[in-house]
Amino acid sequence: KEMEQITAKIDVNKIKFTNIANLATAISSLGRSITENITSKVQELENKAKVDSKEAAENSKIELISQMHKNLMPDGSDMPTSKFLDIASFIIPSKTNPTDFYDIFKIDKDNIGIVFGSCSKTGSEAINAINLSTNFIRKSLITDTLLPGQTVTELNKLLMQRDRKDFNASIFV
Repeated sequence: KEMEQITAKIDVNKIKFTNIANLATAISSLGRSITENITSKVQELENKAKVDSKEAAENSKIELISQMHKNLMPDGSDMPTSKFLDIASFIIPSKTNPTDFYDIFKIDKDNIGIVFGSCSKTGSEAINAINLSTNFIRKSLITDTLLPGQTVTELNKLLMQRDRKDFNASIFV
């Protein structure tokens, strides 16, 4: 603002000496150039800050969803054992699109529950569906002693009651 005020005060028409008038014109031009450059750099920095802020928020959201997805998956330390099966698990959750899931657990001394599936939606919708599905299936098989077919039928009824526009879940038990 001060540079604009100073350059506005320079009136080259009032200066009688040509060399001084040329110098005043050059100084005025330089002042305007500096002002324009500073204004454009400030605008550029403000725009970059807005973009960086949006990217930081999106990255935080993605990291949170990825961590929530990872926390829902079995960590391998509580894998059931079987004399007939060698069981292991591993997952690398997607950073941007966590939709797949699995669970493996002991139902009773002779039975193991294995669940895997995929959701068509991503983000918190997928996390909510995964959490609801795996908890429901565990409870149905362990506590309610339902068979896998009954469990999936009951889960389907539960999921059909929710708002499912453009939402698809495929689950194998």
